[in-house]
Amino acid sequence: MLYATVALYNQFGSILKNKIRSFRKTLRKFEREIEKHLESTRSCGIGLAQCHALLELEDLGITTIGGLASSLNLDKSTASRTVDGLVAAGLVQRTADTGDRRFSRISLTRDGIEKCIIINRMNDDFFEGMLELVSGTERDGLIKYFMILTDALAECNSPDFRAANIRAESRCRIKGGQNEHCR
Repeated sequence: MLYATVALYNQFGSILKNKIRSFRKTLRKFEREIEKHLESTRSCGIGLAQCHALLELEDLGITTIGGLASSLNLDKSTASRTVDGLVAAGLVQRTADTGDRRFSRISLTRDGIEKCIIINRMNDDFFEGMLELVSGTERDGLIKYFMILTDALAECNSPDFRAANIRAESRCRIKGGQNEHCR
């Protein structure tokens, strides 16, 4: 009975591993195709990190470096360097906070707003064309499941999730890797 259970587990594990490998292969292809598209958006004259910061500022309105860093899941120093480049390009402005001079508020300039319009138009046109290649019901499902996948990925990348996995991996090493959850 034990051998049959182990054989079934190994068979299921193999099927699952094949599905995961196929999924990962599809993700790699997706990354390559997205990279091709992102290369075309570089014609806007800014890099990908700056593009993400601009579009996030468009959504947030007026915020702080800390607020932008949190929203983009970056550390404050990386967000600050990105904003410095955008300020130098005249796309973002810094304003001293009236309540606390230690903080500055950041927001888009008129040129920054215009750059967001260009970026959004390029990307909206591209993704609209892509989604038109998918039938209506599949399109709705694709959008729904892509959002679910993105949320799951964000959760897996969260510090709490990573810490729990590190603790689980440590337990597996202590037990000699015999725990069924360690495979």
